[in-house]
Amino acid sequence: MDWLKLSQMFQHTMIGLGVIIGGLWAYYQWRSQRAHATALEIGLLATTTQRQDGRFLVFFDVSLENIGRRKLVAKRKQNGAGSPKPVYTDDVEELYHSLGLQIESIPKNLGDLGPNWYPKELAPLENIPMEINLLYDYQFSITGEENFYMEPGETYHLGYPVELTPGDYLAKVTFVGAAGEEEFWRRRFYVHVPGGIE
Repeated sequence: MDWLKLSQMFQHTMIGLGVIIGGLWAYYQWRSQRAHATALEIGLLATTTQRQDGRFLVFFDVSLENIGRRKLVAKRKQNGAGSPKPVYTDDVEELYHSLGLQIESIPKNLGDLGPNWYPKELAPLENIPMEINLLYDYQFSITGEENFYMEPGETYHLGYPVELTPGDYLAKVTFVGAAGEEEFWRRRFYVHVPGGIE
């Protein structure tokens, strides 16, 4: 019996088993810690200033923080001939911007809406788009496509000013990533514009 060959075979077998076990353990850790998934934290700060004409300028500062371990890419628009195509659509809404801000006025009487009211039931605002594109600074002027991405740990601030009358508002921020429904984040914020009868 050649003990040297036998020991070498045993050594190679153990190294192979070690590589397989190490790979399986790394894969288990990767799956259990969701290292393959993207994650986004959305924040909003609304600053209100009264103008000379009595109206109020509200600046919406939206913050995005990539709290995942992977690069996060905004879904690019498909700019074909004719009307623009939505970046996201389902049974109740269509979104045309990868990072959109929607502002709605909250009515004084919420009794009929119940606890799960949906923004489409709120009052529309005059002179404010139904969906504001917060990625306008990241567009190519020729193609109109957005080129926005965030590396892990990065934070971006994107802002937009609007004129509002005193009252209560709902601001909804939605981000649609390149992976579609797997990268869909939304957060709603309450905004109060002071003035008049409180």
